Amino acid sequence: MSGAYMNSMYTQIEKQFNIPASLVGIINGSFEIGNLLLIAFVSYFGAKLHRPRIIALGCTVLSFGCLLISLPHFLFGRGMGETPIMPLGISYLEDFAKAENSPFYLATVIGPFLGLLLASFCAELFVDIGSVDEITIAATDARWVGAWWLGILICALLNLLVAIPFWFLPKSLVKEGETNEPEETSEKTATPLQENDKNEAKQTMYEIAKDFIPFLKALFHNPVYMLFICITVLQFSAFDGMISFMPKYLEQQFGKSASDAIFLIGVYNLPVLCVGYFSGGLFMKKFKINIYQAASIAFWVSLLEYLLYFAAYWTVCDTSPVAGLTVSYQGSGVFIPNLQY
Repeated sequence: MSGAYMNSMYTQIEKQFNIPASLVGIINGSFEIGNLLLIAFVSYFGAKLHRPRIIALGCTVLSFGCLLISLPHFLFGRGMGETPIMPLGISYLEDFAKAENSPFYLATVIGPFLGLLLASFCAELFVDIGSVDEITIAATDARWVGAWWLGILICALLNLLVAIPFWFLPKSLVKEGETNEPEETSEKTATPLQENDKNEAKQTMYEIAKDFIPFLKALFHNPVYMLFICITVLQFSAFDGMISFMPKYLEQQFGKSASDAIFLIGVYNLPVLCVGYFSGGLFMKKFKINIYQAASIAFWVSLLEYLLYFAAYWTVCDTSPVAGLTVSYQGSGVFIPNLQY
């Protein structure tokens, strides 16, 4: 929710602080750089430690991070903790859910959709809401800046609330569809289990850490894994760039307000993702699709998707005549933009 909200509000921040789009891109990329620097360590050590508490810590840090992001609005007046949540949260879900049910649980993650809805709502409110008595410009005006900071404060509060139950979740759960082990067990079975628990408890941080480099090296030498990572990076980069900069294009090209542009992007993209998760999970469960068949289906569907994207090259709008930009100042009926903020 926080990530989707921030991605859709970059254009508002760009307007309020009068910064170029290139700097907005650096700000957006720095968030992912923080993830990149930490995700390998968090994924490895978090899986061996208490995952729910690590997730709770991540939510708490993210909450304070959101508060930090909103500070410029209050400091200048009129005018990092997401890393543990995704890898550890998904792995925690995968470990204790049935394989055929986990896609359904992932599909119920509506945070990004809620983030875009919140961004659409906040974009309708003027940035200085509460301190300005009368607003003389409309939301479609080029000078309009939405209350981007308000949604960030809401995200901070929600992240803090979400962290609370995670502190109290157990390190491991009973696998879905299974029951707890019967109380009557033989001494021969119980003794090795108790010894394993004691050995695991005595494991020091050094013993956990010494296997990290070999573990990382094994991953880098796994061609299937590395290929999957490269594909995922490309897909997420395209999606992230579209979420971040498409609102600006819709505002300038079609005269939409920031609120409408963000809402349209959310309605167009995120429900389709949820449908994909549900239908994919249902299809795999019904026809007992194995990993190789799933990879083959994903390949052909992705190929069809990329071919359809090429149709965008024929979806071209006529360029509006702008005095001093596409035509000379001589003549009539030419749009002269008001670029003063």
